[in-house]
Amino acid sequence: MTVYYQGPTAGLAADAKQELEAYLRANKDGVTLGTTRDGAVHLTMMGLLEGATLDEAYLQTDRNSQKVRNIEAEGTAEIAVSDKLGYAVLRGCIHVLDDDALKAEKWEPWMEQYHPQGPSSPGYVLLRFVPDEVRAMIGGAS
Repeated sequence: MTVYYQGPTAGLAADAKQELEAYLRANKDGVTLGTTRDGAVHLTMMGLLEGATLDEAYLQTDRNSQKVRNIEAEGTAEIAVSDKLGYAVLRGCIHVLDDDALKAEKWEPWMEQYHPQGPSSPGYVLLRFVPDEVRAMIGGAS
């Protein structure tokens, strides 16, 4: 299947949505998060947490990061995912969450290198990204 689409996520056909979500999960470790503040774009390489969909995706970061300050000031972001043959760029709203139960639920073992005290580490927060627009050109087996 090949997906070429530009528009609201709500307008995606069911099969295209499934294909894009599989693409997000397959390429979740090479994500570029773009935030803005005062007209300047800030890019950060990150990874999506398990279970990313076109309805919502989670990322982890430190409360004191520049991206958190940008998010709290602007509330929107873009996520770009690429496998060098195709791409998906998602735009939407993003929120900083500091909910203990959710942080424990979303915790992945690799995060310990950044948050050595586990889900209760000071500064560990989640970013909840809810896309509403997508630009995508991905190819796969038909």
